[in-house]
Amino acid sequence: MITFALALDIFTQLSFWVSVGVLAGTYGIFACGLQLNVGFTGVVNFGQAGFMAIGAYTMGIAVVELGWSFWAALPVAVLVAMAAGLLIGLSSLRLRADYFAIVTLAFAEIVRYTAINARDLTGGNQGLIGFDGDWARLSGGIQEALAPVGLDGEFLLPLLLVTWTTLVLL
Repeated sequence: MITFALALDIFTQLSFWVSVGVLAGTYGIFACGLQLNVGFTGVVNFGQAGFMAIGAYTMGIAVVELGWSFWAALPVAVLVAMAAGLLIGLSSLRLRADYFAIVTLAFAEIVRYTAINARDLTGGNQGLIGFDGDWARLSGGIQEALAPVGLDGEFLLPLLLVTWTTLVLL
């Protein structure tokens, strides 16, 4: 009985639930992107994970390795992911739907293999570990702002903003 209680102790720690919330928010934003891409436009794109990885690794490399602030790295990461999307999109613009899906799937696999094998740049399978003070202050401010209404996760605000933007634009 004591072993069982010790195993369930993780569920009472706030850091566990914050990490679950961050993952849920990340996947929620990813699902909104899929809904916009496949649901509204009808374009089958298997490369969205690759574009997400390019933006995330750009952000991580800029903040952890280069020492940039969170706010300086954010627009650069968005622009790099957009450039990758333009590169793949424009080069495969004339392909039919089946072949476009194959190109985007191949692109996502290329990004995955590159991220795994470029250990000095991306950290390989372990990824990049670290953050800056701006992110810690932003997270604390969001948590303080959401605490009075009973919402304690940093993940909820970006998810709500992306969902609202998606609904307003369509």
